Amino acid sequence: MKKVIFVSACKTKNKEKGPAREMYTGQFAEKAYKYAVHIEHDNIFFLSTEFCLVEPEQEVRKINKKFTDMPVDEKREWAEKTINQLKTKGIDLENDELLFLTPKNYWCWIAEKQHRAGKSTQNFKTPLVGLRQGEQIGWITERLRETGE
Repeated sequence: MKKVIFVSACKTKNKEKGPAREMYTGQFAEKAYKYAVHIEHDNIFFLSTEFCLVEPEQEVRKINKKFTDMPVDEKREWAEKTINQLKTKGIDLENDELLFLTPKNYWCWIAEKQHRAGKSTQNFKTPLVGLRQGEQIGWITERLRETGE
């Protein structure tokens, strides 16, 4: 069983393109990625509105598209594409441990797609559920402190 960590891709730098780990510079994304690197994992991916599944070293271009602005049908298409990308990378969505360091609006669409297909999401770990944005950053900051960062 693999441990896969997801970080939401938010706010890109002013440069036009670069590796995802350098481009996603919002406070949340930076702290969540730093925390993800410090805990046991097999894979880390950014969840991107534009590119769906993004590896940290993958080159991405600057975008201004927000997930919250997407219509429902587009979010469902995004989830399907993301699931397909995960499968091609050998991620087992029912059995691997999936840790989402993302707001609910990302992982809930993947979970919905799994439920509609009659598949389990018991392996989805969502520690930020129920926390407001500032509380989510606080939760990650506290975990970073525990790692010595």
